[in-house]
Amino acid sequence: MIQLKTLLNVIDNTGAIIAECIRVGHGGRYGRIGDPITVVIKKARPISQTASTTSPSAASNPAAKLQIRKGEVKKALIVRTRKEMRRPDGFWVS
Repeated sequence: MIQLKTLLNVIDNTGAIIAECIRVGHGGRYGRIGDPITVVIKKARPISQTASTTSPSAASNPAAKLQIRKGEVKKALIVRTRKEMRRPDGFWVS
Protein backbone atom coordinates (compact mmCIF):
# COMPACT_ATOMS: atom_id res chain seq x y z
CA MET A 1 0.00 0.00 0.00
CA ILE A 2 1.41 3.32 -1.12
CA GLN A 3 0.52 6.61 0.55
CA LEU A 4 1.79 10.19 0.52
CA LYS A 5 5.53 10.66 1.13
CA THR A 6 6.30 6.99 0.38
CA LEU A 7 9.72 6.55 -1.24
CA LEU A 8 9.57 4.20 -4.21
CA ASN A 9 12.13 2.29 -6.26
CA VAL A 10 11.62 2.99 -9.96
CA ILE A 11 11.79 -0.18 -12.07
CA ASP A 12 11.89 1.16 -15.62
CA ASN A 13 14.74 2.43 -17.77
CA THR A 14 14.00 6.18 -17.73
CA GLY A 15 16.95 7.05 -15.50
CA ALA A 16 15.00 7.63 -12.29
CA ILE A 17 16.14 5.62 -9.26
CA ILE A 18 14.06 6.89 -6.31
CA ALA A 19 10.68 8.68 -6.46
CA GLU A 20 8.37 10.05 -3.76
CA CYS A 21 4.59 9.72 -3.97
CA ILE A 22 2.87 13.11 -3.78
CA ARG A 23 -0.66 12.09 -4.81
CA VAL A 24 -2.68 8.87 -5.09
CA GLY A 25 -4.59 8.93 -8.36
CA HIS A 26 -8.03 7.71 -7.34
CA GLY A 27 -8.30 10.12 -4.41
CA GLY A 28 -8.14 7.52 -1.66
CA ARG A 29 -5.60 7.35 1.13
CA TYR A 30 -3.69 4.31 -0.15
CA GLY A 31 -2.65 3.14 -3.59
CA ARG A 32 -2.59 -0.52 -4.52
CA ILE A 33 -1.35 -2.47 -7.54
CA GLY A 34 -2.73 -0.95 -10.73
CA ASP A 35 -3.43 2.50 -9.27
CA PRO A 36 -2.01 5.64 -10.90
CA ILE A 37 0.01 7.99 -8.69
CA THR A 38 1.90 11.25 -9.09
CA VAL A 39 5.55 11.22 -8.04
CA VAL A 40 8.49 13.60 -7.78
CA ILE A 41 11.93 12.27 -8.75
CA LYS A 42 14.27 12.29 -5.73
CA LYS A 43 17.30 10.54 -7.24
CA ALA A 44 18.21 9.98 -10.87
CA ARG A 45 21.13 8.63 -12.84
CA PRO A 46 23.45 11.35 -14.09
CA ILE A 47 22.98 12.38 -17.69
CA SER A 48 26.09 11.59 -19.70
CA GLN A 49 27.84 14.26 -21.75
CA THR A 50 26.94 12.48 -24.98
CA ALA A 51 23.25 12.58 -24.12
CA SER A 52 23.15 16.18 -22.87
CA THR A 53 21.07 18.68 -24.81
CA THR A 54 24.03 21.05 -25.28
CA SER A 55 25.95 18.71 -27.57
CA PRO A 56 25.31 18.91 -31.32
CA SER A 57 24.62 15.19 -31.51
CA ALA A 58 21.70 15.55 -29.09
CA ALA A 59 19.41 16.76 -31.87
CA SER A 60 19.82 13.44 -33.64
CA ASN A 61 19.66 11.40 -30.41
CA PRO A 62 16.01 10.99 -29.29
CA ALA A 63 17.13 9.27 -26.07
CA ALA A 64 18.63 12.57 -24.86
CA LYS A 65 15.16 14.09 -24.60
CA LEU A 66 13.84 11.18 -22.52
CA GLN A 67 16.25 11.65 -19.60
CA ILE A 68 14.62 12.36 -16.25
CA ARG A 69 16.10 14.90 -13.86
CA LYS A 70 15.82 15.27 -10.09
CA GLY A 71 12.80 17.35 -9.07
CA GLU A 72 10.60 16.56 -12.06
CA VAL A 73 6.97 15.66 -11.38
CA LYS A 74 5.73 12.60 -13.29
CA LYS A 75 2.79 10.24 -13.38
CA ALA A 76 3.44 6.61 -12.43
CA LEU A 77 1.64 3.30 -12.06
CA ILE A 78 2.01 0.93 -9.13
CA VAL A 79 3.08 -2.47 -10.47
CA ARG A 80 4.62 -4.17 -7.42
CA THR A 81 4.34 -3.81 -3.63
CA ARG A 82 5.53 -5.66 -0.55
CA LYS A 83 1.96 -6.05 0.69
CA GLU A 84 0.30 -9.03 -0.95
CA MET A 85 -3.04 -8.61 -2.72
CA ARG A 86 -5.88 -11.11 -2.73
CA ARG A 87 -7.58 -11.88 -6.01
CA PRO A 88 -11.29 -12.72 -6.20
CA ASP A 89 -10.50 -16.39 -6.95
CA GLY A 90 -8.64 -16.72 -3.63
CA PHE A 91 -5.03 -16.50 -4.83
CA TRP A 92 -2.59 -14.15 -3.11
CA VAL A 93 -0.27 -12.09 -5.33
CA SER A 94 2.71 -10.25 -3.90
